[in-house]
Amino acid sequence: MFIMLDFDGVLHPEPATVDQVFCSLPHLHTVLLARPAARVVVTSDWRLKNSVEQLSDLLFGGFPQLRGRFAGVTPEIPECRYEYRGREREVEAWLQANGMPKWIAIDDVAGNYRYGSPRVVLIDYRTGLVSQDIDRILELIPSK
Repeated sequence: MFIMLDFDGVLHPEPATVDQVFCSLPHLHTVLLARPAARVVVTSDWRLKNSVEQLSDLLFGGFPQLRGRFAGVTPEIPECRYEYRGREREVEAWLQANGMPKWIAIDDVAGNYRYGSPRVVLIDYRTGLVSQDIDRILELIPSK
């Protein structure tokens, strides 16, 4: 199972102060520790300005045992960037290139994916991922 992960509004509030950046990362780590088969694919615009190694360091620098859970980034499709379901189209391109595996998305913008999609866990951008979101995410990821 792959987790398609946004950063801004998910791993920290949007906008975030310097002290808040990646403040919700421990909640992501909790999810990954509870679901050993889950892997992360970055969908965030951070993928456009950071290398794969930098993104892996940001997500797992303090948790080397999770570093192998980084599966890459979705491709950029500029013509879809600001359209309804634009991010989902980038996810679909990644899925096609990687054998169509099972996936969920964690994002703070409903319009990035098909409205009402059962694969998407919407996060409140004002807080980022909080402990109450963990169970909603775990329900979508098989435990084995």
